[in-house]
Amino acid sequence: MKLSVDVISDVIYRWCYIGKRRLERAIAAFGEPVKVHWRPFQLKPTMPKGGNHFYGKENKMNQWGLVMAGVGCFFLISGWLKSDFFIYRIFVARSKKLWGDKVHVFFQFVGIAIIVVGVLMAIGRL
Repeated sequence: MKLSVDVISDVIYRWCYIGKRRLERAIAAFGEPVKVHWRPFQLKPTMPKGGNHFYGKENKMNQWGLVMAGVGCFFLISGWLKSDFFIYRIFVARSKKLWGDKVHVFFQFVGIAIIVVGVLMAIGRL
């Protein structure tokens, strides 16, 4: 009995292409003839003619903006709770000489500033 495989794939989508290569390797390792039926499918019919610029500069700025907002939240919450988290303690130890007892308030303000910059980057305003 001959093995038959139906593949529903978008030929432009990179992960479908990777899956196609892996399927070819699996068929070669199988050793017996396999009939493959390719069925087209558009994963994103609204795709612009120029393609999706997922790795473009604008999307990188959005991603880094979200990362910065997360780091800002870390500083804000750690400063507010006077956290014993190892990384935060290193920052506090380095900054205590300059800021003294106000070091936790300083990191709260730093956290707010980083959050603001990160959100502005994420929405494309910076």
